[in-house]
Amino acid sequence: MYIILAYAKIILVINLQFTDIEQAIDFVSNRRNFQHGFVHFARFMASINDPQDQFKSVHIAGTNGKGSVTNYLKDILRHSGYKVGTFTSPHLISHLDRIRINDEWISPSAFLYYLNKYLDDIIKWELSMFEIDMLIMSTYFRDQQVDIAIIETGLGGRLDSTNVLHHPLADAIVTIGYDHMDRLGDTLEKIAKEKAGIIKKNAQVIIGKMDPWLENVIMAKARCNHIHHNVYEFQDDTLWVDGRGYKFTNKALYQRHNLAMALNIAKNLPGFVIKYDGLSAVLAKSNWAGRFEIMQEDPLIIIDGAHNLPGIMELKRSITALDQPFNIIFAALRDKDPLSLVRELEPIADELIVTQFPFYRCCPIEDYPDKYAKFADFTAAIEQGIKMKKPLLICGSLYFISDVRNYLLKKCHIC
Repeated sequence: MYIILAYAKIILVINLQFTDIEQAIDFVSNRRNFQHGFVHFARFMASINDPQDQFKSVHIAGTNGKGSVTNYLKDILRHSGYKVGTFTSPHLISHLDRIRINDEWISPSAFLYYLNKYLDDIIKWELSMFEIDMLIMSTYFRDQQVDIAIIETGLGGRLDSTNVLHHPLADAIVTIGYDHMDRLGDTLEKIAKEKAGIIKKNAQVIIGKMDPWLENVIMAKARCNHIHHNVYEFQDDTLWVDGRGYKFTNKALYQRHNLAMALNIAKNLPGFVIKYDGLSAVLAKSNWAGRFEIMQEDPLIIIDGAHNLPGIMELKRSITALDQPFNIIFAALRDKDPLSLVRELEPIADELIVTQFPFYRCCPIEDYPDKYAKFADFTAAIEQGIKMKKPLLICGSLYFISDVRNYLLKKCHIC
């Protein structure tokens, strides 16, 4: 239990310690109103001796694909014998899954330990949810002595809380597309500059899939660094990177780029030796949950966290390549221009259902045109989709996909 007494700007905290993980996560998750900015957070991390700089790291930014690249790179490095930390967001199953070592979530006891250890500082400095996650991840990875950590930006790059990393071995920009324009800018050039803001002196820079003129924006920021482009070929179900072939059975076409990106990052990590023997078999089984994930084979159910226009366009390519009819269930956040996204899905949907889910930024079904079937309860929408006994695609916000995935697993529609 704890008591907070406030008078003017003086806050007195008495016996504030968490013993219950759900209460702790609720406390962290609700700290969204503290937005003091990147410089404020950087000063805080410096005040505790920058734990994020006390282990080797890779920093990954991009409009889409960050999580998949992180997952592939983690599997490459684990196969090569390294102890690998990963930091991703948002979470898919539990808040704890954002912070992992060798794919094992941070334990509830460890999360509580670091939260309680820095609780006075968290309150004093008014840290937000993502800043707290970054703090806990940094101190946990430091103390666990990971060989390397793969850290995904939350939003953008230059002003993202993860950009307190001062000495990453590599900085990767996966893709550039329109998203978070209220924060990152209203042109692709502005967005590219924000994401290139993660590039640090002496880091290897790996540039992913984007138009040449956007590559030039990245390269202008990285002109003093070693720059590598994401070079690969795909022939007869084999992905070729640096003269090595990898069998690729994933039905998501966009994952070819993400796997190649991870391989190109791995081969350019100074001081790390990649074990290629047996790697193809490892990567064939490597999948990032919630991204073109097959939840059931008959009838086919696919879930995908495509939540912005570039993601929806890539998803359409992959669904069209399967050459079969699909019903689609869609839900999005209201700040993602959901009407444009759902219109893009119309041509590939036999029937299109829109729904909503319990999250404060969710777009309500009333905002969609009446020509779409509407379900206020997303579980009812899923049950309706399953009753149709046709291939079913469920897509949209990653927060939505998290709820959908948990529901499908609990209902045992997959066996």
